Amino acid sequence: MVIRIFRAKVRPGLNDLFEARTREFSLPTVRSHPGLLAFFPGRPVDQSDRTFVMITVWESLASVEAFTGPDWRRSVVPAAEEPLLESCSVEHYEFYGPPAADPAGPAPG
Repeated sequence: MVIRIFRAKVRPGLNDLFEARTREFSLPTVRSHPGLLAFFPGRPVDQSDRTFVMITVWESLASVEAFTGPDWRRSVVPAAEEPLLESCSVEHYEFYGPPAADPAGPAPG
């Protein structure tokens, strides 16, 4: 499995617009892509922060390449979102451990 972490620093004053555009463009596109196992979009908790994150988990590097094209190390940003960004980056990690326990904890018994 491959964990892909995309970070986007939004231009000042455009957090709400960026979130709206990602809901319209990025989220539906990524969610519908074959090979995607999990998807976690995140917005800043502190409203003065301008960095959003999108964490995706893919079956394999081939699944990532099917989404990004052959240059899987590049960020994928829809044209409608690109002018709102000051900068962006993407990192990739190979999953290496057992799956996490249920975050809700053990079932009552």
